[in-house]
Amino acid sequence: MSDTKLNKIPDKLSNFYFIMHCIINILKYHYFNITVFKNVQFFKLFRNLVKILPEIPEEWINYIFRRRREMIIKMSKGEAKREEILLEFTRALPAIVTDGPAGLNASIKMVGVLPKEKYIPELLNMINDLISKKPKMEEIVKFLLEKIYVEDVLDFTKLFTLDLAKKNTWRNINETRKAVLIFFTPPTKSYMIKADVTIHVDDKIFQFANAMHDLYHVVPKTGKIVSKSPTYVFHIREIWDKSADKFGVKIFPPE
Repeated sequence: MSDTKLNKIPDKLSNFYFIMHCIINILKYHYFNITVFKNVQFFKLFRNLVKILPEIPEEWINYIFRRRREMIIKMSKGEAKREEILLEFTRALPAIVTDGPAGLNASIKMVGVLPKEKYIPELLNMINDLISKKPKMEEIVKFLLEKIYVEDVLDFTKLFTLDLAKKNTWRNINETRKAVLIFFTPPTKSYMIKADVTIHVDDKIFQFANAMHDLYHVVPKTGKIVSKSPTYVFHIREIWDKSADKFGVKIFPPE
């Protein structure tokens, strides 16, 4: 059963504003005179609330997504050198640090940015349709770039990965629901993410994450999805720039 204890961060500030707008309209039509309500300061109040909600920093989006997408495009065109590929993919390979029943533990796992939840069912259907056509790798990459690796589709407050081993990380996260992710891209760039963790084993997020893994690693060989590994979603609470020239600066949420 999926963990639903965590209060989720809104996908975008517009979602928050939309909810407030609905509440205000209910109050307006049921409890207030419309002509009087126009002069009330509710809208100003909620606009101010929207303004103070923090957004994910551009520098983090550049690091975790835009540079990675650029590399995939270069790879698809045969323009990327092997050394360049290995270096750039460190952006997707953090050490996931946990503590708990298994003791202090760190494990390197590949992570991706999770799409906004409202898009996941449709994307999953599209992936299944693509797999039914037995696509070549070129077609898979084209699909990913056009449908999933799209900035407006993704929720940059959430990262995800599979747990293929189910050992120390699994034991600790099941107990604490917390993790720290350490990213390092030589020679100097590094970020630390503090996150709350939800575990998914039977829902659309679980299906999507396993499908994404197998699109790259299994489908080109077998033509089908076979993975059924537990999925972690890391709900970002804090982002720290740990680069050599920063010595640990919190960039999200702002002070």
